[in-house]
Amino acid sequence: MKRIIVKNSDKLSSLVHPQKVVDEYLVYLLDDEVPISAEAVYGVNDKNKLVDKLLTDNFGIDNNDYLEGLVEEVTFSEFLTQFDDE
Repeated sequence: MKRIIVKNSDKLSSLVHPQKVVDEYLVYLLDDEVPISAEAVYGVNDKNKLVDKLLTDNFGIDNNDYLEGLVEEVTFSEFLTQFDDE
C-alpha cells in the first residue's frame, strides 16, 4: 500500500533576520516500506504543495480530501527522539 510520510527534520535560522526560522521537511512516498521518492522542501507552503502533488499524481486525490492514514506527519520533536540514544 502506498503512503506519504512527512518528517519535520530541521529548523533553519536566518543569519540576516535572526527572528526568521524556516522548517525543513523530508517528504517520502513509500510503497509498503520501499521508498519510491524522497524530497527535501523548505517551509509549510512548499511541503503542502508537494504533498498535494503526490496525492494527485499517485492516488488521484485532490483538495486535501484524503483517507486517514494515507499521509503520516512526524513532528520536529518526534523526529529528534531518534537521536536520543546516540
